[in-house]
Amino acid sequence: MAPLIARPENEAALNEKAPVLTSFFGRRWVQYALSVLFVLATGFIAAVASSGTSDDGGGGNDEVLEWKSQTLGWISASLYIGSRIPQIIKNAQTKCAGLSLALFVFAVGGNLTFVLSILVASTSMKHLIANASWLAGSGLTIFLDFIVFWQFFHYRSENITNDDDEETA
Repeated sequence: MAPLIARPENEAALNEKAPVLTSFFGRRWVQYALSVLFVLATGFIAAVASSGTSDDGGGGNDEVLEWKSQTLGWISASLYIGSRIPQIIKNAQTKCAGLSLALFVFAVGGNLTFVLSILVASTSMKHLIANASWLAGSGLTIFLDFIVFWQFFHYRSENITNDDDEETA
């Protein structure tokens, strides 16, 4: 009985042309999935361990706008946002060679949940002003991480197009 899909005569040559797909859907995919599960489990354990330790009484109206904390917060936000600029420049020079996309996926996840944790606590103006540096630092870093994602997929599609052009030549 003949197979429904005919296999190419030289199956090894086919596998050589698709090493990226083979490695991504192979071991690397499992590593990423296990990493995500580890992060989620750690977050769950931390949430369970810290439940009931809050002593703000649920009021949350005791926001303090101390100049030292605010100054350090804005310095931190500036450094955090600035940390992405060299990576974006390097990506443009190297076309994202050696870039760990998983690092940026986890960074966006962490920054997004951090921003959401601030917003879920309170959306009062005093709370938002007290946390403005943290919101700006994480929010703008997410924006810059999306530039990194765009670069990664842009250069990847550019490489695929160049590989196709070389094969037809």
